[in-house]
Amino acid sequence: WASEDKIIGQTGHIVRPKLYLAFGISGQIQHTMGMNESGIIVAINNDPAAPIHDIADFSIIADIKTFLPALINELEKCVNLRFREASTCMPR
Repeated sequence: WASEDKIIGQTGHIVRPKLYLAFGISGQIQHTMGMNESGIIVAINNDPAAPIHDIADFSIIADIKTFLPALINELEKCVNLRFREASTCMPR
């Protein structure tokens, strides 16, 4: 659970970031009404029927406990490569 000042949605804050990462968010209306005007929505949830996938620009069906460490590992590789001026990472 999150403290009240960190809650997004009907009983919390409305956010409109350029990139919204929905890690493990099911997509219940109480939450999505606080973030559905975000720029790009990326949803990672292991339930393919989770409503968050309906509003996401990119959906990843995966267990967050295995996906997130793999994502962090790949991002660290890109950061390290960029510092060495390698061109194998995504373009800027």
